Amino acid sequence: MQGSLFLPGMLCLVMTAAAQQKPVDKDIPEQWVFLRETALSADGKYIAYTTGSKRSPDSVQLQATDRSWSVKFPGTIQPDCFSANSGKFVFADQRKLVVIDLKTRKTDSIAGAGNGLLPENGNGQWMAYTRLDAGKLILRDLFTGKEKSYDEVSRCLFDPQGKTVVLIRKNEILWVEPGSQREYRLPVEGTVADLSFDRTGRQLALITRADTGCRLFYAQWGQSSLRRFAEEGAPGVKKEFHVREGQISFTPDGSSLFFYLGKERPVLQPGKDVITDKVNVWSYRDTEVQPSQLHRKDEEFTRMYAASLHIASGKIIQLEDENRILNFSGKGNKLVLVCNRPVSQGELYWNGETQKVSLLWLESGKETVLYEGNDPALWAYNEFSFSPSEDKLVWFDAVSQQYNCYHIETGVRRAITAGVKDAFSGYLWRGSPAKSIHWHYGLGPVSWLDNENALIQARYDLWQIGLSGKQAPLNLTGGYGNNNQVRFRVLDAEYFDESHAVQRFGNNRVLLYAFSEITKQNGFWAVRPGKAGSQEKLVMDDHAWYFQPRIANNSGHIAEPDKFKPVRAKQAELYMVRRMSSSEEPNIFATRDFRNFTPISQVSNGGATGRYDGSNTRLVSYPLPDGSICDGVLHTPVHFDSTQKYPVIFTYYERHSEVKNAYRFPEVSRAPLNIPWYLSRGYLVFEPDFYFTTGKTSESVLVSIDGAVRQLAKIPFVDTARMGVQGHSHGGYETNIIATGCHYFKAACEGSGYSNVISEYGSLRPGGMNNQRASDIDQRNLAVFPWEKPEVFVANSPVFHIGKMTTPLLIMHNKDDGAVNFSHAIEMYLGMRRIGKPVWMLEYDEEGHSVEDSMNKLDYTIRMQQFFDHYLKGAPPPVWMTRGIPAKEKGWVSGLALEADLSKQP
Repeated sequence: MQGSLFLPGMLCLVMTAAAQQKPVDKDIPEQWVFLRETALSADGKYIAYTTGSKRSPDSVQLQATDRSWSVKFPGTIQPDCFSANSGKFVFADQRKLVVIDLKTRKTDSIAGAGNGLLPENGNGQWMAYTRLDAGKLILRDLFTGKEKSYDEVSRCLFDPQGKTVVLIRKNEILWVEPGSQREYRLPVEGTVADLSFDRTGRQLALITRADTGCRLFYAQWGQSSLRRFAEEGAPGVKKEFHVREGQISFTPDGSSLFFYLGKERPVLQPGKDVITDKVNVWSYRDTEVQPSQLHRKDEEFTRMYAASLHIASGKIIQLEDENRILNFSGKGNKLVLVCNRPVSQGELYWNGETQKVSLLWLESGKETVLYEGNDPALWAYNEFSFSPSEDKLVWFDAVSQQYNCYHIETGVRRAITAGVKDAFSGYLWRGSPAKSIHWHYGLGPVSWLDNENALIQARYDLWQIGLSGKQAPLNLTGGYGNNNQVRFRVLDAEYFDESHAVQRFGNNRVLLYAFSEITKQNGFWAVRPGKAGSQEKLVMDDHAWYFQPRIANNSGHIAEPDKFKPVRAKQAELYMVRRMSSSEEPNIFATRDFRNFTPISQVSNGGATGRYDGSNTRLVSYPLPDGSICDGVLHTPVHFDSTQKYPVIFTYYERHSEVKNAYRFPEVSRAPLNIPWYLSRGYLVFEPDFYFTTGKTSESVLVSIDGAVRQLAKIPFVDTARMGVQGHSHGGYETNIIATGCHYFKAACEGSGYSNVISEYGSLRPGGMNNQRASDIDQRNLAVFPWEKPEVFVANSPVFHIGKMTTPLLIMHNKDDGAVNFSHAIEMYLGMRRIGKPVWMLEYDEEGHSVEDSMNKLDYTIRMQQFFDHYLKGAPPPVWMTRGIPAKEKGWVSGLALEADLSKQP
């Protein structure tokens, strides 16, 4: 082909004059400064945080929460960088340790020191650090500056109270109490692999590793030797099991210890009648298909099995084996919950496998069965929580869709929400449930006001329930949640205390976070226990503060709203929170009342780079044929000329409108397109929600798209004559549906998506997982068999509708995809190629479900942009689209140069 060539960088079309920002390129993500680690002093007077980019070294900012003083240093911080008494701040800067006295503001640098270790609690007197030049560990008195050194220490650990420290040395551990200068040497055989204190700091357990295997040891403060437990053949440990490396932990009261076992691999000899070892025998009676069995055949010898040691009696109970697992949400001081281990969890919904949930006493080994049956509800009992006194157990029953309370001493069981007219469950699935399978899940474990009163979250409102049944349930949020579609959730119960005991906020109130499903606003509220309708709004606005979206976010490159939990100072009622919006980068603030917020960090990249400073987001709502309202989010640049018309690209997964106010970071694309990348290049981006009707997944997508397009056509600056779509994985399947099912779009790009639901139904993933589940009850949501109603599968398989296509398609799919078989891309590509429809496919070597290599991501990003630029902006096509790249030129020719001769476009 004749004609001149243009470099792709020359075609960076931008918004008109009103938006003179440069487009995001590959350098901006590398230079982008992120807020990283944060820490809050116990007295709430200081906050420290680290910022850094991929290219620049990290720096530490230490700031008073009243903003009266701040200082900045190069370096990084550890989670416990403040001393327990808030007197000192410690951080590492290359080959020195910096100690700041927070009262005098004086700085002391310790040259040649590694990271410092501070106790989490205590009086703030002690710090440990290593001498990089001498191989010594130093214990430093932060009050006096005096130090004591220890040789050949490989690791150290302060106890939870900050009174003692264990130093691990060759063939011994040294247990030191710096305040009294008492030291106990405990001989050790082998290498210490893991160790743990109880909460008092007076009990210690450790696992050692030697050529002969792992061993479990225990000691109390003041002892000069270790006691060995769980020796080979010890009562309670099954044959072929032995102590294994893994995290060890005490129960909260220190009465028992949890540790792990491993299973020895037996030496097997083939039977005399075995003809060959090259045959796999498949049977319809198999509880798990052969490839899955082969994939997991070594699991029972590589996995870890939980066990417990009751310290006073020395009794060991093997909590897990090949058929039983520990339910970690049901761990107490005296009791634990154990469940059967499913053979094929992905097929529980139909295979009739029995499920069993039992209470197990750690001292005696007594077991009480709570549930046994084969109801298709996955793990019929969930959201377990013991009462503070451990005399009651509350859980959500997925069959009855109610919370139940079991009185452990009497064995009496009662449905404590049965008389409450509210919904306490949510569907696990994306649309209406398949067939008669109603799988529900609880909306979180209960929160404990005291031993007799619990807070239980309904779909929207918050209820106080008395476990004795003697008092009427109280709707603490007074129906405001249901009436306004605002989800109220207890913050303290989920994140401030593992026991789910409520922390009080202010004047005997309980702190909540809230999210409006209508406006997408988010904020914090408070209620008063014992008082119905006591909800009090503290802040509720168009920022994203903290909440958990109902649908997991899959849009990528986003500051996820559930990843930064408000942190309370240990000794003061001051909280560190994060705030952001679509146009405001995430930063941290300090607050005492959740009404007034003091800005702490000041991370801002957009103004400094002149490139990208966030987006404006508009909630676009539109009706569906059934009368329900669907939402979508329209992203526009912060600065753009609304009198002009702009092309728009749709991107989606299931539902993204709840993260409307979250900030999107510029980045090259690994899966979905990067919204900032396209906003900075003269595009608008729209994220529609999808709601699925069983058996009509394709139709559900298309009616939402139709409603969205009709609504967007009413917005003057949206050019509905220049629209594209892009999605990945399930979003790639949705893209294939859109590309074959409507004629609105000029271009479509799908990544790792499904194309043929019939072939999916009869296939296995690389790990042996059965793909039938997807159509039966999961994302394809068809709920019929293909041999009973093949027309349903055909209607929901884009590959059967290629003949109607008018939309050019770019596919990205890789052979090593472990989630969606590569054959789906081949079927779509071959079908379109056979009838001459414009289609291209990008296949990256040694990549899986998404693109992870940095150069591959950049390549994918550029080719995707060139594809959309050509069809939505009329830009010249690149050579790889017009001429292709012959296999013999792979790695030598990129084809990224643009053709100037538009007469030869495809």
